[in-house]
Amino acid sequence: MLTLLGSLLGFGTSFLPKVMEYFQDRQDKAHELALLREQRTTQQEAADARLELAQVHTASAETAARYRHDEAALERSWKWIASLSASVRPVTTYWFVGLFVLTKGAVLAVFLLEAYLLYETARAAGTVFTDAFMDGGKHLAKTLPLIWDNPTMAMFSTIMAFWFGDRCRRKAFGR
Repeated sequence: MLTLLGSLLGFGTSFLPKVMEYFQDRQDKAHELALLREQRTTQQEAADARLELAQVHTASAETAARYRHDEAALERSWKWIASLSASVRPVTTYWFVGLFVLTKGAVLAVFLLEAYLLYETARAAGTVFTDAFMDGGKHLAKTLPLIWDNPTMAMFSTIMAFWFGDRCRRKAFGR
């Protein structure tokens, strides 16, 4: 009986290396598959990073080529054309600021004229400090905030930030 049990045990354990090898092989293949997935993800991220870097380099090269072209064109042209080209942004800004001041000044002039007419009406009636006189001052106080409203502040701050930001950028990074 011990011989039979030993034979069965020997016969059964002879398959044990194959069974262990099968489980080890399964585990190795699962590990390799996980490594391949991780490697594919890493390669995709690297490819995306290279593509983004290439796009940045392309945009930078395009901008540099545009500047070189503009410089070459300005060197071949007459001096007054170069000066005119350099003055487009400042002249446009001066024009806008001039129109801005003219428009806001006209609105203020209308408000001041209305207040003055209310005052003169009260003075002509013989009473200087009347309700009409006070209404003129109240009218002016109510309408002055209409001249410097939120859209006006937004436009003004955008223009100032553009010019002073451009100036700071040039000082920090050069032309």
